[in-house]
Amino acid sequence: MRLHKFLSQAGVASRRKAEQLIEAGRVSVNGEIITTLGYIISETDIIMVDQQRVLQQDLVYFMLYKPKGYLSSVADDRNRQVVVDLIKSDVSVFPVGRLDLDTTGLLILTNDGQFAHTMMHPSFEIEKSYEVTIQGRISASELEQLEEGVVLDDGSVSDPARIEAVKKQGPHSMVALTITQGKNRIIRRMFQALVRDVVNLHRYQYGNLTLGQLGVGESRALTAAEVAALYGLAKE
Repeated sequence: MRLHKFLSQAGVASRRKAEQLIEAGRVSVNGEIITTLGYIISETDIIMVDQQRVLQQDLVYFMLYKPKGYLSSVADDRNRQVVVDLIKSDVSVFPVGRLDLDTTGLLILTNDGQFAHTMMHPSFEIEKSYEVTIQGRISASELEQLEEGVVLDDGSVSDPARIEAVKKQGPHSMVALTITQGKNRIIRRMFQALVRDVVNLHRYQYGNLTLGQLGVGESRALTAAEVAALYGLAKE
């Protein structure tokens, strides 16, 4: 197994951050500092990070109904609530991607770095579906812009969104849409480009997963079949 993959599967860090640990000279194999990416290890090798031995963990996968007010992180230097606090697991897990502080809905957590990479990397085109509540009535031309891609605040263009439904909710509009992009705060930035305030944002589907009977703040382990099905959705 490649060293960075072992570290990610052992729950040390994501695959990308594991590569950074190796390049920084913080990882040793059998007492020798390794800085070569792609280094191959065997089952008998002793792996250490910052002079602490790393042991392989069982791979675990959870689905969480994220509430508002929780950071999609494993820790916070300001002592704010983080999503891992809601997961009951004997091994350390991390969130797959992010839902911002005020966004609710389906979030996956795992200790499998390869799985997380597959779910998040844009080349694999894993679909995520959201319900976006905005102030006022959304127009047909605005929906068309979302479907074609809008110019974001950094000058890039968002990938086309698939509009699933549009509903009037009093003075607001609710737009259900599906995207494959995973950029930071991408949904809010798309509607910001339309000069629309987002009142509420909720992710109701991730790949083939839905929240089902989960209540806010509740979680459950994914089955092996569900994990395999998510891998099956990944495009190459």
